[in-house]
Amino acid sequence: MNGTHFYKMSGSGNDFVVIDGRSDPSRQWSAAEIRLLCDRRNGVGADGLVVLAPAGPESLRMTYWNADGSRGAMCGNAALCCGRLAIQLGMATPGQFNLLTDAGDVRVRSPARDNTVEISLPDIDLPRPFSGVPLAEG
Repeated sequence: MNGTHFYKMSGSGNDFVVIDGRSDPSRQWSAAEIRLLCDRRNGVGADGLVVLAPAGPESLRMTYWNADGSRGAMCGNAALCCGRLAIQLGMATPGQFNLLTDAGDVRVRSPARDNTVEISLPDIDLPRPFSGVPLAEG
């Protein structure tokens, strides 16, 4: 991890270590490295690690890990941070672009006049109610 450049981003009460994936696109992060990096006493301290990398025209790949080193499909607050950082780093221009996540595409919209972003989260499948299963009485 020595020599790795990162950005510390905060959004809606969460904080993240975000790495520009263009700097070392082949870098693999182990769960132990992520736990150490996110440790608030011995590391940088964060709720998660994000690698942000180009993925195509008007698309960026957002890969997210929780602070415990487990891979997360998506984090809304991290997506907001990545949207802002992508524009600041010139990876995206103000307007609209996609963040590709393990949970699906997240549409990012950013007005050209300020530093705010909005995201459209992917649809989710809600659990279906159980049928034919008797409930225990409490």
